[in-house]
Amino acid sequence: MMTVMAPINKSKRTYLATLLDEYAPKSDVASAFNVSDRTIERWVRLRLLPAPIKLGRTSLFHIPTIKKALANGGVGPRSRDRRR
Repeated sequence: MMTVMAPINKSKRTYLATLLDEYAPKSDVASAFNVSDRTIERWVRLRLLPAPIKLGRTSLFHIPTIKKALANGGVGPRSRDRRR
C-alpha cells in the first residue's frame, strides 16, 4: 500500500518561507563578506561569528545575529590578533 503525502497548506508554506527569510546559507554569508566558505568556517571556529544551525548538510546563519556580531565588532581581520 502506497501512502500519499497531503499537500502542504498554503498558510504553512508562507510561514515557513517567512521563517527562512531570516536565514542565509554559508555561501551567501561568504559572498557578503567577500571571503571564501572556508574563511566563514574559520571565523565560526574562532567565535568571531555565531555558530550556524544545521539542516542536513546545509549551514544556515541567522542574519539578525550576524548583524549584531558586526555591530559589536566581532567579524574581520581581528583573527590575526587572537593568535598572538
